[in-house]
Amino acid sequence: MNRLYYPSILFLVTAWVFLLSYSCIGSGKKTTEQQSADTIPTTDTLPQIVFTQSVQDVGKIVEGEKVEIRFMYYNSGAQDLQITNIETSCGCTRVDWQKEALPHGATGYLTVVFDSHSFSGLQTKTIRVSSNSRKKDELLAITANIIPNEKLN
Repeated sequence: MNRLYYPSILFLVTAWVFLLSYSCIGSGKKTTEQQSADTIPTTDTLPQIVFTQSVQDVGKIVEGEKVEIRFMYYNSGAQDLQITNIETSCGCTRVDWQKEALPHGATGYLTVVFDSHSFSGLQTKTIRVSSNSRKKDELLAITANIIPNEKLN
């Protein structure tokens, strides 16, 4: 019976030492998943675009007038804000914006030019602003009441 007892104890001790040494090998290292999770920004660190106004009414204008409107925005997030794309609902609306990244707390402007040629009555044009912000897209609008140009009629 002693012959069976000693190999069993030897096997258990060897297995225990192996498991103990294996578990200590990676104790100070992070796995690839843990390292990736450390580099993913949380919502607390993402940039955040905030517009002071999302709708601007230019009032009454005469058909054919070009009106310039500025939308002010700032970055309330911790990382740099980058506007990646801007889409307008109409070719009559052109937008210029700061192409460089906007740091935390800084202010920027979108300059919108609306060409009222061939429009009349109440008009609403939209601008979709895409960025690396928490909320990926922001929707802005301009409204105008276009009075027909008497010379054209």
